[in-house]
Amino acid sequence: MYSYIKQKIKKHISKNNTIRLRKIKRRIKQVYIKLFTKRKVKNIGKILHTDKVGRHKYGRYYDRHFEGIKNDNIKILEIGIGGYDDKYAGGDSLLMWKNYFKNGKIFGIDVHEKEVLKKQD
Repeated sequence: MYSYIKQKIKKHISKNNTIRLRKIKRRIKQVYIKLFTKRKVKNIGKILHTDKVGRHKYGRYYDRHFEGIKNDNIKILEIGIGGYDDKYAGGDSLLMWKNYFKNGKIFGIDVHEKEVLKKQD
């Protein structure tokens, strides 16, 4: 039902407005994460709908193994940003890592060009 409604609404929204709505949605999620997640990968991933927590269920393992370094100045490279060839989709896992590793630098590469996460600070 949700996907049907989403398709009907999409027909009436321009590409620019779709991009703006995605950015607003990400900002709302960022605020929610800061207020309510206690900086756990499992919680952040659920909010951002990453496959790390959903389909693959890695969140609890990440929390266990990364808890001691989550405040360190580390660098992470994620290969594969998601969203396939839609340059405005994907990047949820990168946002998850950015929220978890507050002092870290998070990088992502993909075979498709991505606009979704042009340098964000």
